[in-house]
Amino acid sequence: MGEVISQTGEVGGYTLSDRGTYLSMRNETDLEIHVEGPVEGGPELLANPYGIFAVNPAVHDNVQYDLAMAYIGFITSREGQEIIEEYTVEGEHLFFPRAVDADPNFQQYIPEGWESE
Repeated sequence: MGEVISQTGEVGGYTLSDRGTYLSMRNETDLEIHVEGPVEGGPELLANPYGIFAVNPAVHDNVQYDLAMAYIGFITSREGQEIIEEYTVEGEHLFFPRAVDADPNFQQYIPEGWESE
């Protein structure tokens, strides 16, 4: 993405970029933001949501499902969401956490009879 921003700035064109790359390169280009996503009141169509999921151990028996679920639990916990919310680049927020549940019950997703090694 950084190379696209650099080249676009050189020719005076337009491009789509993620917020983080643009913010980290803002001082290296003359490009201006014309439309932003919903974070800055722009259209929801420009949202760039991130998600997290564990690989199914019934399909891939070599995954460490219990560790993946622990990581998911942390990322979606209050502490994990606060870390995400507080992360900035040059003083501007990059990510805006929207975990579905502050106290998730991931045990419900573990396949019946599955045990970690």
